[in-house]
Amino acid sequence: MAYFLDKRAGWLLVIGAMFAGHASGFGLQEAYRAALDYDPQYRAARHEREAGLQAEPMARAGLLPSLSLNSGATRYNGDRTVSSAGTPGTTERLDYTSRQNSLNLRMPLYSYEAISRYRQAESQTAYAESLFSVRGNELATRLASAYFDLQLAMYTEELAQAQVDAYQEQARFAARMFKGGEGTRTEVAESESLRDVAQAQLIDARDQLDIARRNLQVITGLNPDAILHLQQEFQPKLPQPATVSEWIDLAGANNPVLAVRRSAVEASKQEVARNQAGHFPRLDFVASYSRSNSDSINTINQEINTRSGGIQLTIPLFSGGYVNAATDQATASLRKSEADLDNELNNVQIEVRRQFLATSNGLAKIDAYVKAVKSSEIALDGTRYGLKAGTRTNVDVLEAQRRVFSAKRDLAQARYTYLLASLKLKAAAGSLTEDDLSAIDKLIIQP
Repeated sequence: MAYFLDKRAGWLLVIGAMFAGHASGFGLQEAYRAALDYDPQYRAARHEREAGLQAEPMARAGLLPSLSLNSGATRYNGDRTVSSAGTPGTTERLDYTSRQNSLNLRMPLYSYEAISRYRQAESQTAYAESLFSVRGNELATRLASAYFDLQLAMYTEELAQAQVDAYQEQARFAARMFKGGEGTRTEVAESESLRDVAQAQLIDARDQLDIARRNLQVITGLNPDAILHLQQEFQPKLPQPATVSEWIDLAGANNPVLAVRRSAVEASKQEVARNQAGHFPRLDFVASYSRSNSDSINTINQEINTRSGGIQLTIPLFSGGYVNAATDQATASLRKSEADLDNELNNVQIEVRRQFLATSNGLAKIDAYVKAVKSSEIALDGTRYGLKAGTRTNVDVLEAQRRVFSAKRDLAQARYTYLLASLKLKAAAGSLTEDDLSAIDKLIIQP
């Protein structure tokens, strides 16, 4: 029994350590969730959407009744002289207060301008929603770019440090060989030169790492030092669907930028209709109730209550040419919106094609760089043996080491480029979700 408890306690410690290690760092999905609340650009987009959604209730008000209450009081102080033919006038001192209160109702029965404004507001609401989706896609791809930039900067800094250490060791080896009479001063100088260049590259790598940390931090608010390290080996997959034409069709139907442009076109159409309404009649039901006391000098100390109601027809006759000019202006804006939509469609198709090629060809590039790394490592081992055998020089070893580091850095860059392109492809097709970020975490985070 005691053995069982000890064994269970041991397993709990192991499991606890595993979860503690995972909790201490964050992956791409967790960074995205943090960015949703922290990123200033996305917070601004959220408020922009909230403002845009108010267009519809504002326009709806033009179709609903309006009720107003007016109340006023005027103090009069003066003289009133009344005269008639053949008689002298009589003067009366005036000192009274006139009060007026009225309740007015206006209910639109037919207003093409208000109807067009409401339809335009519906398009503006759809515009705000689509624009917010665009900002969400931009956040995801911007975050992924910053996340992979930091991962690459970390790996590059590690490679740069390893390169400095290797060159330092080769410089010491060249110095020993020269002292033993087997090397040359040129080999020593070249070794030291490459070491110094590598040291400068290490400084640059650390600068880039610091910038990458800061860039991720301003998006997520998370401590960049807590980022989870990614495994450098994973199995990339071809994009699905497998043809660029299918991706272009998806983008044509779902791309949020195109949805924004289409909403802008529809809003422009309603703007044309709204301006054309300047030629159309308007029909309203109007009603009022008013109560006045001493409304004029002829009704002093008299209270008048009035109730009225009826249909009011307003027919525009001439506005100095304003309606025609405003309609022509709105029509020109409509043509511009349609041209912007066509241009955006071309841009989206190009972007889909670019990211599809980057994703599909990225597999071949990754495979080529994997082979390049293996070949360069084999070449480095062979060069080292050649140095011991006297058939290769120290400079040959240094050059072989440089090719190894360069191939590893290029391989890491190709892998992160592939991952980012896969996200950008889905963003262009309008199908990017948080699950896609989770899938990348499962693919590349070290277990």
